[in-house]
Amino acid sequence: MGNNYPYLIDEVINASRGHYVALAQHFMGQILAPALSHLGRHVPDPWRGGHAKDGFRLDAQFNETGKTFFNQNVWGHKSPMINFMQLCVYTGVAPSAGKYLEMVGEFLGLPRHDGKKGSKPLTEAEMAAIRQKAEEQRIAFEKAHYEQVLKESKLNREHNLTLWRQTIPLFIDGKPNPEAEEAFRYFDGRGLSKIRDYPEAFKVIRFHKSLKYLEDNGEEFGVFPALVTKVQSPDGTGVSLHRTYLFNGKKAPVDKPKKMTPADRTVPSACRYIQIGGDVTDGILGIAEGIETAISCFLATGIPTYSSVCAQNLKTFEAPANVHTVIVFADKDKSKTGEEAANVLKANMAKQGVICTVVLPKPDIPANSKGIDWNDEYRRAGEKAFPPRANILNWVYQRLRLMVKTAQSATR
Repeated sequence: MGNNYPYLIDEVINASRGHYVALAQHFMGQILAPALSHLGRHVPDPWRGGHAKDGFRLDAQFNETGKTFFNQNVWGHKSPMINFMQLCVYTGVAPSAGKYLEMVGEFLGLPRHDGKKGSKPLTEAEMAAIRQKAEEQRIAFEKAHYEQVLKESKLNREHNLTLWRQTIPLFIDGKPNPEAEEAFRYFDGRGLSKIRDYPEAFKVIRFHKSLKYLEDNGEEFGVFPALVTKVQSPDGTGVSLHRTYLFNGKKAPVDKPKKMTPADRTVPSACRYIQIGGDVTDGILGIAEGIETAISCFLATGIPTYSSVCAQNLKTFEAPANVHTVIVFADKDKSKTGEEAANVLKANMAKQGVICTVVLPKPDIPANSKGIDWNDEYRRAGEKAFPPRANILNWVYQRLRLMVKTAQSATR
């Protein structure tokens, strides 16, 4: 490599394996502390701040691989994966690749190739001391992080409870609440007028007459009527609230008319959903992404259909104990995001012994659209767009009989 590169790249890379945690702790300890204490898990991007709350992670085997991952390409790099040397150069910790090799070679005590005397190789005791310091800092960070989560979650619970108490029910004594007229105007516009026929099925959805809309920077944009919906974990614990801001029977003309309140992060389960249609009574449950989509599926089939809110939550959905069959009413996207998430859920359900099928809207996606969902289909053709309830039940019972026969054969 010449005198400008006293350490050989292959030697540095080979020597770094098994020591990347110590290297990260030494050269970038403070900024990488959250990621080092959560190897393999997403943490806020240290360089893009609030722009990406879960935009960065270190490889689960980071100590051996030195790999880091971003949720999108950064610094003009062609891949979201960046190795530790690239990370140090891109962030200015090392002004060049050659300087990185020198810094790491010196730290690890590798032999120089330019005739100059190098640093003395670190002893095992010195490396153990570095690892011990990293572990102490990890524990301290974990403690501080846990205390911060408890504090923030307490504030979030109080905020969500206050907001919920400011809302009014959609129905009073089984009839539409006149004070929630704007909510029903919105439902009518989404083709969901039949919601009026099921007052007991939508208790998790309430109405706020005048809810402040805040921009991402915290500035108030205005006040709008809003649907406020409870997002829960499998045991019924409220986790957060979903808000749909309204204006003249449609979504409000704001950047993000649908927003989630900050969540209670002390709730252990990763499963989150909105319980549309009430409790399951016959073991059959539908699941869809959007709230309006889930309502459409319930109105068309009579099957309680929970809303996962987003595709990611679809992947982590857990079927209640009294459910033997899950029907996934998946979104049909050009990106395949909805279908892929539905198939992940289907595979997870199979592992749990739960019958699961994925149904997609039949029409092709219009050229000017990113995708279609079951609310689009319900508005287009009503119940006719859906598999008939009798067919669904027949399919379910056939699958159940097959499972029973298979189990009986296995015990003979």
